[in-house]
Amino acid sequence: MSRTCTTHAAFCSLALLLCLACLSASAQESEFLPEIDAHLTINSAFRAYLQAKDDREGGDPTQFTFGPSLQIYLKPLLKLKKVTTFDLDDSKSRFLVLETGYRYITAPDANPETRLIEAATSNFPLQGGFFLSDRNRFDLDWKNDLFSWRYQNKLTLACTFAIHSCHFIPYLAAEPFLRESVQQAKHHVSLRGYPRPRGGTCPIQCLLRARQ
Repeated sequence: MSRTCTTHAAFCSLALLLCLACLSASAQESEFLPEIDAHLTINSAFRAYLQAKDDREGGDPTQFTFGPSLQIYLKPLLKLKKVTTFDLDDSKSRFLVLETGYRYITAPDANPETRLIEAATSNFPLQGGFFLSDRNRFDLDWKNDLFSWRYQNKLTLACTFAIHSCHFIPYLAAEPFLRESVQQAKHHVSLRGYPRPRGGTCPIQCLLRARQ
């Protein structure tokens, strides 16, 4: 009985997140932005990762971003570990994650850009198996010998549910940003599935993004 109620609540949560995303994404543009992240755990407090992706962060034209980051985090919280058990990202179980990174950015018919990233992310367990993440990030950019900056605040609400051996993590995110007196916002919803075959895991992620 309890398991049935839990499954029903999870499906209701998924339906709610998808409905909100579809409402916000109506009349918005669609885009395909591939991304690859390779992580290396150094020890229980440090993790490095290398990122390569196409993006349109901050309303910029489509551009290719490549570079490393170093993350520093506290010990995992028990409540966070419970709600992020099936999330392959270990940092989600940490209350505070500090990050510093470097990115080299290129775009068609444009000079390359270099970026320093400084970010702090707080994670909070919520009732009903929900999970809230609050990331504050500063980008320090240099292009054509000119300096610019950008601040982004990303709020993410997620919930995990299972269908047989597959675990799904739908989430809804909003990310307003401030850049040299220009204020904009973007939000998106994602459904990640973690099928667990014998001998390993295979993460799959689908992303629907709307921009205002």
